[in-house]
Amino acid sequence: MYSDLLTLANIDLGNGFGINTNILETNIINLSVVITIVIYAVGGALTGLLENRKRLIVESFNKADLEYQNIQDCLTQAQEFYKQAEEKASEIKVQGKDKIQQLKTFLIDQAKEDKARLEATKESTLKVEQERVYTSIRTSISARAIQGALTQLETTLDKDTQLRVLDKTIPNLTALK
Repeated sequence: MYSDLLTLANIDLGNGFGINTNILETNIINLSVVITIVIYAVGGALTGLLENRKRLIVESFNKADLEYQNIQDCLTQAQEFYKQAEEKASEIKVQGKDKIQQLKTFLIDQAKEDKARLEATKESTLKVEQERVYTSIRTSISARAIQGALTQLETTLDKDTQLRVLDKTIPNLTALK
């Protein structure tokens, strides 16, 4: 190879341009042999490498596609689960509002019943107390009237007349009770 460069360096430029037809000097046979060997030896290996690389790329693509499908399925399931959760939350919210309204109505009705019962108890207690006071006043007035009558009888009537009046009045008083 160095010799070729030296030959090129020793070319007389003044002779003009021409084609060297000597095959051994031009090294065409050597180049064709080397190129053939390279293509034969490296071509098979290069084809194998390219086929292997192609197979790896296709496998990677298929694996990525499978993972993409799995992720899509997971996403679809997650979206469905989210939708169901939202529906359930909405349903629970509506049920909660209904339950609160029912409880509110129940408590208001219960309070009205309690108020009515307390009013009835109050009225009953007032009537009982009023009756007790009236009875106490009647008893007190009756006792004073009897005491006053007895005092007046003692001062105005003699003993025999008092006994007769008492004998007639006592049965009448007993009948009043």
